[in-house]
Amino acid sequence: MLVYFDEIPPSGRDFAWSISTLEADADCTLDASLEARCHIESTGQGKLAIEGELRGVLTLTCDRCLVSYPFQLDSSFEVKAVVHSVDTDLQELQPPGVVESDLEDLDTVEYETPCIHLDELMRQQLLLALPQKRLCTNDCAGLCPRCGANRNEEPCECRQDAGRSPFAALAGWKAKKDKD
Repeated sequence: MLVYFDEIPPSGRDFAWSISTLEADADCTLDASLEARCHIESTGQGKLAIEGELRGVLTLTCDRCLVSYPFQLDSSFEVKAVVHSVDTDLQELQPPGVVESDLEDLDTVEYETPCIHLDELMRQQLLLALPQKRLCTNDCAGLCPRCGANRNEEPCECRQDAGRSPFAALAGWKAKKDKD
């Protein structure tokens, strides 16, 4: 869905739609469609203020045990959008690679043309809302590195070989030091 800057009145405009498919880079699947909503206001001089939210249930894969689990997505965001203009005089004064920015610039998205692709903006916000470490539970025991058994479902019969660890020599050191 393309939205042009000049179509947005100062009072704003609301958008609502359902997202029914995700791209592969999200590394998750949808249980049902995601509800996407946003309110866009023109702040003048080629700038927009965007407030939005994403709601729905996703299926993620646990990073420790590789089991799929439902994840309730309830994310809201605020973004500023501006049209990027190249000032040739300023560009000549600054050496290449030097960019000056303020803290408020971190939530500003620059566009080369005065239009926003809302689906792409929502895809980016979805990726930002997903957890970095995906765990089915906080105390997930994960998979046994030797036999591959899911330690959450069954106890692993594998014996941990302490002699192969580079720190095995330190195992009895504290007890020996306390005796002395």
